[in-house]
Order: sequence, then structure tokens, then C-alpha cells
Amino acid sequence: MASIGSIGSGSSQIGSRLAQLLETPGLKQTDLLTQLNGLIQEQEQDVTLAEKLHPPGPINAAHQRAIDALGLRVGGMKGLADVFRSTATTSDSVQAGTQLAQKAQRLLASDIVWSDLFKSQAEQELKNRNVTGVGGVPGSVFVGSPDLYVAKSLTLVWKRVHGASTGGSPSGVHGTNIEYVKVVQASGETPLGSAETTVHISTELAFVVGIKDGGDSQEVQIQVTLTIPTQPNSIVKTATIPVIDPGEIKTVTFKDFSTLPPGEPLKVRVDVKPVKGEKRIDNNTAEYPILTTI
Repeated sequence: MASIGSIGSGSSQIGSRLAQLLETPGLKQTDLLTQLNGLIQEQEQDVTLAEKLHPPGPINAAHQRAIDALGLRVGGMKGLADVFRSTATTSDSVQAGTQLAQKAQRLLASDIVWSDLFKSQAEQELKNRNVTGVGGVPGSVFVGSPDLYVAKSLTLVWKRVHGASTGGSPSGVHGTNIEYVKVVQASGETPLGSAETTVHISTELAFVVGIKDGGDSQEVQIQVTLTIPTQPNSIVKTATIPVIDPGEIKTVTFKDFSTLPPGEPLKVRVDVKPVKGEKRIDNNTAEYPILTTI
């Protein structure tokens, strides 16, 4: 099980790298295809390695399903590459996104095949035969965020990549804004505003920041920074939103504020790094007064 587990883990990492690739800001199609082809080659190597393994007879059938899952991942990525190539000169982003989503179904299906037809079946077979001492049957998840591979999201990915490939300034309206900031305490959630909010210092203390895509374009790698000026050093925490679609609100949560000084009026400052093409940035920064207590 260790060998197929290592292959499955490597495949999961390829899936994560694919998602990161599709979420890369300013990515041009030539660069996307180069890196995508590299991922395809790595996954093909995993298929070859899996085919060379010789599992015990009782789980051989299940093992073949693991190979099938890996093959679906190869086919899904090849399908994405084919669509990006074939739509390079088109202007129909909706059709391109629909085609990409159809190819991505293989990636989604691969996780089901691995889970249901390999992992579950192998576990049941080992249980039926009272086999022990071989370790657990490994899982492998290629698609960490299924929402990335639906037609709507992939249409926006295609538009972003296509726009970067044609050069010039980004088209459409770009920008994000701070929708809200909430403090999370044992007593519940409280929105921060212009009035001072009492904050109880504890291990449960956290701040939740809601960021909205206020434009008509998909944005990626949105950097959000929360700062609380204190002595001798300010508390500074940063988080990144991988991808956000037009009109969508996504949240980031900041934790671990045990070093806040008690009994002091402080300011919580939130800054959102402007995205490429963003013209209005006055709504990217906000400050909120708080009073700490224990």
C-alpha cells in the first residue's frame, strides 16, 4: 500500500499545482501550456509506476481502478490543454469555458473512482479476508476546489488568460473591496464599525474579513493584510484569497492574538492589495477602533 500511497500523494500534489497554475495572475497562454504539459508528463509517469506494481491478487481489481483514476487525470489535463489551444483565436469565452468544464469532468470523476472503486473496494476486500499489517488504503484527492472547474469559473479563467496573452491593459472593470470585518469571540460574532468595539483577549479571538469582487472580472491571488499597531512590535498577519469571481464575497480568518495588550484602545487596520487594472482603491483600506480586555 505504501507504493500506491506515494503515487496517490504525488498525484494530489499535481492537482494542487494545477489549481495554483489556473489561479496565477497575469498568466499567458504560452506559459500556461508549457507548465500544464509538464504536469501532464508527471502524471503520465505516475500511471507508468502504478502499472509496474504487483499488488496481491485479492486487491488487484481495485488497484486497476487506481490506475484508471490516474488515467482520468492525464486525460482531463490533456483535454484542458487541447481546449486552450483550439480556442486561442476565438472571442467566445462562454463556449471556451463550457468546453473546458466538459474536459474537467474527468478530473472530478477521477476522485470518485479513486475513492469508491479503489479505496473503498480495497478496504472491503482486506476486511473480508481479515488481512492486517498492510497499512491503511491511501486516499488521493486531485480536485481540492470543485468550484474552480465549473463552466462559470473556467470561463473567467479563460478570459483572464486570453487577455494576458493579447497584451495591453486588462479589459473590463477590476477591483475588490472590503465588505465587512467581524470579531469572533466566545460570545459570538460582532461586526466592527466606527464605534469602539470591546474585544476579549482569548484563544478563541479571531477577525473575519469579507472581501468582495466589485468588478466584472475574475481576480486571483488577492492579498489581505490585518495590522494592529502595538508596542514594541505591531501585530501583522497576511492571508491570500486564491480566486474570486465577480460579485462574489470570500472571507479570510485571522487568529492567534494572545499577545494583544489588555486595557488599551487600539486600531484594527485591514488592507487589500490592489489588483492589476484596479482604478478605485479608496475601499481597499479600513480602520476600526477596539478596546481590549481580559
